Amino acid sequence: MSIRNRYALLQAVYWMINLTAFGYGTYFLQESGFRSAATGIILALGGTAASALQNILGRMVDRGVSSWRYIMVVLTLIYAVLCAGLYFCSVRFVTAAVFCFFMCAVNCFMPLLNGVGFYYERRGIAADYGFSRAFGSLGYALLSVILGRITVACGHLSVPAAGILLSFCLLAVLFFMPCEKETQDMKDNDTGSSILMFPSKYPGFILIVAGCTLSLAFHHILGIFMINIVENVGGDSSDMGIANCIAALVEIPVMLSFSRIIRRIPADRLIIAASACYIIRGIIVYNASSVYMIFAAQVLQAFTFAAVMLAGIYYTDDLMKEEDKMKGQALMGSSFTAGYVIGCIFGGIIIQSGGVETAFITGIVFAAAGLVLVLAGFRRKKHECSV
Repeated sequence: MSIRNRYALLQAVYWMINLTAFGYGTYFLQESGFRSAATGIILALGGTAASALQNILGRMVDRGVSSWRYIMVVLTLIYAVLCAGLYFCSVRFVTAAVFCFFMCAVNCFMPLLNGVGFYYERRGIAADYGFSRAFGSLGYALLSVILGRITVACGHLSVPAAGILLSFCLLAVLFFMPCEKETQDMKDNDTGSSILMFPSKYPGFILIVAGCTLSLAFHHILGIFMINIVENVGGDSSDMGIANCIAALVEIPVMLSFSRIIRRIPADRLIIAASACYIIRGIIVYNASSVYMIFAAQVLQAFTFAAVMLAGIYYTDDLMKEEDKMKGQALMGSSFTAGYVIGCIFGGIIIQSGGVETAFITGIVFAAAGLVLVLAGFRRKKHECSV
């Protein structure tokens, strides 16, 4: 099997694992007796801890302290143990603590997984990130429907049980991924501007990152609290699985064809269009009276999340000077984690205190503010270029 196909399989299995946390995490916690506010805080704590650990793990790989495969194997074993803890534990305080570490472990995979593609590219092996990431969405979509039906029949403990099985699958895939530590000549020489200098060196870019963060805060309110959204219109966890499946499936054509899309449409226009589509998506969900309207809104995932994440990577690479590219990508990537934390906290607290409708008004406000900041950032960038 080629490296490209192995990487695609790695993406598929990881995004199935991601589903157990991001797709069904809220469902699991609420079925375990946690209310929306507590659920949001637990998820946010896991995301916050991961954001710190991601940088540490990345530096370990860059400096040759450890290989990415070794770290991913350790994370997988930790994930399996935490899944077992969630399955057998019945004490709420312990469940909350274990779930924080569970979310942290799942989040820590992301930069390492994306870095695997660059690892092979540096060695002249075509990993084809878009092709492989499309398989991730396909795996996410298929398991969404399957796990949705299983949870209806067997209950919330199906989520950690699925996680245990998936951890063995991931270990098997990692075993067949060739890997070695970074050699001295491949390590990143940490040159260029300090990230603290970015606001003065790239002020327009900082506004764009802030705008993407707010758009993604809305994205995470929609994704993390999908169980509350579908229940609000008479649905259940099976309908949530279908909604997640639709969102993942519509990403696939965009990811497979994005290299051609980006040649025809500039990245800045794609980011602006995606930010605007988040507002449209929010309005559709806010006015939904049935799960079928929720399903329709999920189709816009192709024009929102898939577009903004991929366009953000391309735009950052084009904008940054060579010595600032890695830091720029890290900063753009931080919009996902920051948006996740904001969405968890605000979404959970507002749903508990004011209901799903109030949470979505807040989400739409986030999306609108994100669009304003993105437009301001690109206008500032044009002004910088004309000076």
